[in-house]
Amino acid sequence: MAIRVASIFAEIGLVLNEFDRGMASVRRSFNGLNTAVEESGAVLRRAGFALTAISAGAAAVGKAAVGTFVEFEQSIANVASVRDGMQSDFAALEKAARQAAITTIFTANQAADAMYVLGSAGLEAAEIFAALEPILALAAATQAEIADTARLVVSNMVAFQIPFRDTTRVANTFAAAISNSQATLERLINSTKFVAPVARAAGISFEQMTAALAKLLDAGISASTAGVYLRGILLSLQNPTAKARA
Repeated sequence: MAIRVASIFAEIGLVLNEFDRGMASVRRSFNGLNTAVEESGAVLRRAGFALTAISAGAAAVGKAAVGTFVEFEQSIANVASVRDGMQSDFAALEKAARQAAITTIFTANQAADAMYVLGSAGLEAAEIFAALEPILALAAATQAEIADTARLVVSNMVAFQIPFRDTTRVANTFAAAISNSQATLERLINSTKFVAPVARAAGISFEQMTAALAKLLDAGISASTAGVYLRGILLSLQNPTAKARA
């Protein structure tokens, strides 16, 4: 049963009132997410380029110091071995990691480690290629750990059954939430894990769920509590009490 977004934010308003926080202009904030999402690609690029400029010297030293050619080859071998049939994609995986080292602030070894996380999550080679650079861009923009970023993005894409060719959409939405609210990547990890499967079953989009969590986090509610509250709201709206139905 699809749930109206207005009902979700009405319930969130009640939760926030209990915390004496209030929630002014919730609908404007939600509508504003569309603009934020559209702008988040630029946010990612600006953050990535800014981080590159700030740490240009450190990045150069890091790339020279991290790993040897043998270590890189072993990292790629680890990726290829994580799933049956991926060994035939060894050359393509190696090329993707080296390309990521050119287009992002990360080393080829770090890109290979990210691919290992993605492969371990069950992604096929083609899905890894589609997801890699958007995930690295989000990690750079938020200065978060690559593994954490990959797990956040992948877990939500799986929960909402979003194809991995749309990884940029998910990365942009998270970037917009982090840029425009009190959300952080860690807080999103700790909140979405409670609510994402329920949100999809309730007919709520990934973007709507993220917007609702951002409002709860803005109110100073902890990440796990925000996820549990939103989960409870969605479940209650799916199964209203007899009094509520009356």
